[in-house]
Amino acid sequence: MFPEWLREQEAYSPLKDKDTFIEKSILTLIQLISKIKMQEGSKQTFNMSFRILEIMLMILLLSMTKSFGFVRIVGVYLLVVLSTLEGRTIMRVIRISLSMTLITGIVMMPSLWMGSSYSAVMITSKVFCTVTLMAWLSQTSKWHEITGALRRFHFPELFIFILDIAIKYMYLLGEFALEMFYALKMRSVGRNSKKYTSLAGIAGTLFLRSGEMAEEMHQAMICRGYTGEYSALKSKGMGVKDYIYLVITIGFFGLFFYLS
Repeated sequence: MFPEWLREQEAYSPLKDKDTFIEKSILTLIQLISKIKMQEGSKQTFNMSFRILEIMLMILLLSMTKSFGFVRIVGVYLLVVLSTLEGRTIMRVIRISLSMTLITGIVMMPSLWMGSSYSAVMITSKVFCTVTLMAWLSQTSKWHEITGALRRFHFPELFIFILDIAIKYMYLLGEFALEMFYALKMRSVGRNSKKYTSLAGIAGTLFLRSGEMAEEMHQAMICRGYTGEYSALKSKGMGVKDYIYLVITIGFFGLFFYLS
């Protein structure tokens, strides 16, 4: 007793379309959010203030040295330290280091043709060691511990506050943009030739949403009596690993003067 139109089979087949733009955008946002989450979930067993001081000293020694032997020893030391980390962390650090080293090698390539091969190899090796040190710090440390250590070094409060808030809002706006891309993917049934034009709408919505979030945060700061003071939590004491790295840093300091 059903009507004829209800008993007919549905024969709708949407036209095939490429979703490369949406898929790449979603994948990029997921990678960004996952990196921030991994930073927040990483376990730190070092005294962050001492670790930043150690890395800054190592970078200073690398920039001042004229001995290629010292740079090679630092490179071997970094490879040994990286071998103690997790496989994913090693891959992230090496990927960052090799990409920056490759760019430096391309820039220094004309000096090889002009007979300054030592300078080209020296500068490229220094860049590799320096970027590896910074990537090691960023990939194995929590953002709030880094900003807290910078505050203990008496960095300007406004600079640390902007850095800390920017990292948190990257995560919040990334999740908001990810939801919009998912909505765009769900509504793009069949062939949709206006997917690229929707990027302007997403960017505009993100801009308006960021303005609303900034206003909400400003009102919350006023209600809670924020006076501009950015206090840092008390750092943990130095452990066994910190003393080991202290001895290693002193050894590199002495090695720097010996080879110089």
